Amino acid sequence: MTQPSDERINLILAVLTGRTVDRGHCIRFQRQYYRMLDSEGHQVHYASGTKVLVIRAFNGELYCSVNDTSIYALEAIPLRQKKSPELDADYTKPKPQKHWIPPMSHPWKQASFRHYVLTRPHHSRQDPEELASRNIF
Repeated sequence: MTQPSDERINLILAVLTGRTVDRGHCIRFQRQYYRMLDSEGHQVHYASGTKVLVIRAFNGELYCSVNDTSIYALEAIPLRQKKSPELDADYTKPKPQKHWIPPMSHPWKQASFRHYVLTRPHHSRQDPEELASRNIF
């Protein structure tokens, strides 16, 4: 028995996944957008909502089948920034987002604060009703 060719192995061990063409004539697969290219390297356009089958070959190459008749190669679309720091004069560096910390008046914080106060050694000698009357929590 002869060993199958690499092309045959890639087709046999391929993973097939159904996807839908979006309004930009692209397909989203594994958190990445791809465009369909024909055999000459030109982008192919299908209507939004067209059902396609993404084929991930064993060697990692991606293909797309439309209506079980046409097969296209998939090319990743690089992510771009809205403005370029090198080209745009009005570019401002984005501010890092702060992690939101709820205030002490938040109901979830009150329970954890109450637990914290009661586990401190200097408050363990005091009566919990007395602490509550002083509006500590």
